[in-house]
This record gives sequence, C-alpha cells and structure tokens, in this order.
Amino acid sequence: SQALSVVYRSPVDAIARSYMIYPVKVIEHRGGLYLLAKPDSQAAVRLLDIDLFEHAALAAHTPEHPVDIDYAAAIASVFDLEADDPVDATIRFSPPVAPKVQARHYGQLNSIKTNPDGSCIIQIGSRNLRELLRWVLSFGPDAEILAPPELRSMTRKELAQALARYEHPDRRTIKFRPVKAPATSLSVHRARK
Repeated sequence: SQALSVVYRSPVDAIARSYMIYPVKVIEHRGGLYLLAKPDSQAAVRLLDIDLFEHAALAAHTPEHPVDIDYAAAIASVFDLEADDPVDATIRFSPPVAPKVQARHYGQLNSIKTNPDGSCIIQIGSRNLRELLRWVLSFGPDAEILAPPELRSMTRKELAQALARYEHPDRRTIKFRPVKAPATSLSVHRARK
C-alpha cells in the first residue's frame, strides 16, 4: 500500500507525533472509525482512531509496501483501541450463550473449554479492561469473570454502581404527558371491490 505521512495524537499520553504508516483497512467500531495500519518503524499493525489524526497526506516518493497481515489476529486486537497493561482473563459463559461466544469472541483467544453442561470457559487476552468488561457485561447473568481478581473486583464495583441507581429511594418515576401525533395531509381510502 502507499505510505501516508501522519500526525497522530496518542490516546494514552495525548502527545501528537509524526509517523509514516501503511494503511490496510478502515474499521467501524462502536460508532467510531479506526484505521488498521502498519507504522513504518514497527513490525506489527496497529488500530488507530481516525479522530486522533491531526494531519494525513500521501508520502512523497515512497515505494509501495505490501503489508502481509493476518486479518483475524489483527481484528482480535479490537480491545486494544485504548491500551492498558496486558491481562489474561478467564470467563465462564452459561449454556445459552456459550455457542455464540465460541463462534464470535473478542480479544486474543488463548484457550476454550466446553463443559458437559454446555457452558464454556475461555481464557482471553486483552489490553483494554474497560472494553473487555463491557463485552462480558453485555451477556448479563450468563457470564462470570473468574480471573484475574482485579477484573472481578472491577466488575463487582461496576455492577454495584448500576444496581444503586435502581435502589436509590430518591429516584422517582418520570411521568410523561401524551403528545398528539401531528396532522398529516395524506388520507387513506379503502379500496372498493
């Protein structure tokens, strides 16, 4: 692919830096656009938030550079949009959702064990705890983080805060008043037989 000269603001330290990158693919994730690209100075591809580009232009006089990429492995890094320290998580999924999890998981799958009752336990690697937590919580009571302890604690805290919103005695039901539908100029006629 043709090289791009870019100025990219890091989501980690908010410092804008200049790079030469080879774009591979644009990806939509949670309403945002990301560019899968290989920086010239790095061996691995990265997923870059398009909103963090301050400048991008075709690089002058650069040869085409083929980027050999394993798309499945690169897309598995979707949790790395906001990088934390790497973590390996162990998560149990109940029988109703286990097939879905086995067919479509997020992060770097390290291992999967299917239990006789139809549930499964996966070990998954991630560099974004918030995104991993959101994904696990999307399964509601059908998922349980078994390890590491800090991710279990983070999950308990998140669930306690959500539950507190529903148990708070000062919360009142909001009453809505009916709104009349706007008049329309269209009329519907019954067809005659």
